[in-house]
Amino acid sequence: AGPLTLSVGDTVTLRSAGSTVPELVFTSSDTMLVSVTPAGLVTARMPGEGRISVTSKTNARASGAVVVRVQSRGASAIAL
Repeated sequence: AGPLTLSVGDTVTLRSAGSTVPELVFTSSDTMLVSVTPAGLVTARMPGEGRISVTSKTNARASGAVVVRVQSRGASAIAL
């Protein structure tokens, strides 16, 4: 799968097919750009590119990662 693209302020929850959240550990390569909670809730914080990694507490060989690209939120209207 390709990178996940979010705008600043967007959130998304990562899920694993076959593991429950208590068995997973989520980490961010740069929490200033993209943060992740223990439940897998990802928040886009500022423009840039980060990586969310996930590993299993019960199987050290089970791991994965997703690249998250964060873009600026565009203006919806401009007042003059």
